[in-house]
Amino acid sequence: MIRSPISFIALLVILLYTSCVVNKDDFRSLSLVSSKGEKLYINTLNWGVSGDSQLTSITHDPNTLLEGRDTTNTVSGLQPFMYNFSNDTLSICYNGEVDYRTTDDFKSITILYFSLDNPSYMEAIRGSMVKGKIFRQVP
Repeated sequence: MIRSPISFIALLVILLYTSCVVNKDDFRSLSLVSSKGEKLYINTLNWGVSGDSQLTSITHDPNTLLEGRDTTNTVSGLQPFMYNFSNDTLSICYNGEVDYRTTDDFKSITILYFSLDNPSYMEAIRGSMVKGKIFRQVP
């Protein structure tokens, strides 16, 4: 039993301090490799109480966004695009206007950007074929 107000306050501070959850950033990197061995990375960084803030980058560098410092050549927003990688071609589709293009140059990987109307984009999210391809969501 707690006998003094100071002991009670100290216990309360300890309980509050240990119950605080420290949220860390969630970094993910997806490596795509061409038939010639060139690598392309789709990197994402999520943060916030529920991970509801996101930056995404398509790059040569697997560490882009890892530290969360350099945010040039990134797009913000949850699930900013969907992608398909086949035959050394990365196809990226957007719901509406294309609002991000990588500035990195790839020698053996072609990147195609295109927009979809909302019904077609929803079909892509559900896993239906769009333009003859199955698209995946950003990792």
